[in-house]
Amino acid sequence: AVGGTEAVLRQPSRTIASIEVAGPTRNSRRFFSAPTTRVPQSLLRPPRPPAISLQPRPTLPNNAPHVEEEAVNVIHDRLIRSTKQATKVLDDYNVKYSGADSAPIVTTLQGKKRKRERAIMPPRLTASYRVIDLNFELVILPLCASGFLDLDDYRAIEQVNRRLLRLIPKHLRWCNIDTSPLHEPRLNYADQQSIDPHRVDMASAQFIRCGGDPDRLVRFCAQEFTLAHLDRKGILQRIKEHIPTEDYDQIERILYDGCPAELSFEEENQSRLRSFERGNQPTYLRHPTKVLKAMNKEDKNSHVIPLDEDLAFFSPFCRHTPQGGIDKPSKSFRIVWDGSTKQRHDDVVLNDVTPTEKEAPITFGDTERRFDKDIYDYRVSFPTATTYLGFGDVASCFKFPRFNPGLSGAFGFFDSHGLYHLATSMVFGSTVSANQWEPFRRTIETLSKIFQDTDGLVEKHQHYLDMIQWEENVPVPSVIAKGCAMCPGVLDNEGNHITRPARMYVDDALLAAVNRYWMMRKLAATIEAIFC
Repeated sequence: AVGGTEAVLRQPSRTIASIEVAGPTRNSRRFFSAPTTRVPQSLLRPPRPPAISLQPRPTLPNNAPHVEEEAVNVIHDRLIRSTKQATKVLDDYNVKYSGADSAPIVTTLQGKKRKRERAIMPPRLTASYRVIDLNFELVILPLCASGFLDLDDYRAIEQVNRRLLRLIPKHLRWCNIDTSPLHEPRLNYADQQSIDPHRVDMASAQFIRCGGDPDRLVRFCAQEFTLAHLDRKGILQRIKEHIPTEDYDQIERILYDGCPAELSFEEENQSRLRSFERGNQPTYLRHPTKVLKAMNKEDKNSHVIPLDEDLAFFSPFCRHTPQGGIDKPSKSFRIVWDGSTKQRHDDVVLNDVTPTEKEAPITFGDTERRFDKDIYDYRVSFPTATTYLGFGDVASCFKFPRFNPGLSGAFGFFDSHGLYHLATSMVFGSTVSANQWEPFRRTIETLSKIFQDTDGLVEKHQHYLDMIQWEENVPVPSVIAKGCAMCPGVLDNEGNHITRPARMYVDDALLAAVNRYWMMRKLAATIEAIFC
């Protein structure tokens, strides 16, 4: 080699223009197979003019005219010298040019200092249910939702078993259904007389599009299924100063995270299929008309999401709990979710696997005794006055707490009328159903005493108070109650009236007052406490 390394380094200098004219080099042809073309000299960019160095800014002489000094001050006044001044300029601009109903012109900084709203019913590891072992049937719904199947594939799938033979034609019909009304408000729901079949088809179609996941379906529907429009923050702010921290934490958990407090359950598919075979109890099956009426009430109040019953068999997130019925004279037919009864020794029931350690304690057992003591204390302080008694009922109190959407299929059930219902509200019969209502019950009892000293509540709820029928011509009591250290009466040492709360026995408010005036105030305070 002549010249060695120096000969290799001594290459003729080439300008950028000459490289562009020559086209790609040899190495570039290893990566680009397209033929190279020469770029005409006329298409090349003309050379840029040389940069002009900036001259330093001249300073004003000391003997400059007064006009030029004022101009300099004006320039400096226009500069934004601080964040406070910048915020004031932006606020003034927003007030001057933004409309009444328009979005703010000035955007908010999206950074670490921005406080985000707490998520409603977020997915959590302590609220989940699924089948451990999967098979072909348990993955068919995600496969249908994928869009990869054609008609020949569907014809082959429906030959697998009879249930798929029923499901595939319904799925093909549901493919053309618009499911957007599911996440819109339900107007005139109170007038619903029966479960709408079209709404069942919409929910079934969306259930397949969600891959058979009840969690995704409930979040898609939202609205009353998750209490999406409930003023959670306002409720917590109004009650925080009046109730114990333990009850406040439980109410916050129920409103934001759902219930129960903890249930993470995995089950074998054979055990899940055995739950489907149990069916429902005779007390439920012998009243088909009352069952349909009760289930219509559950549906219109958004306590359940009814689906086609075949879909539950193909979802690894759905199981069945037998339903019973309580039919008493002069009372509405009540459906009981039986999570305890076993037909075999190895049956898996939810009440056996639902933890209760983190739930609120139940303390309503002594409510009747305390109410009787209130009546006796009124008789001690007012022996000849009439003691008025009032009773109120909180309708569907157990249904107010909502399940976390991840457990809606775990607490679901068949209705024996061709539908499977995803449970979105707490069921009557779960081992934790009473625990979810307890912190609300104690809060109502506490607030009913506080609100009795608030003026204006009688006028606020006069519409409801006018519905009350008062018993007239009540005889004067003939038995005199004697006071003692345990029952001192309802008057303090100065003769002032000591208010007593409305005693809440589960969902029943028990009220006692010495005259009509105090009963009206106690009734108004109880109404305000319930709807706080």
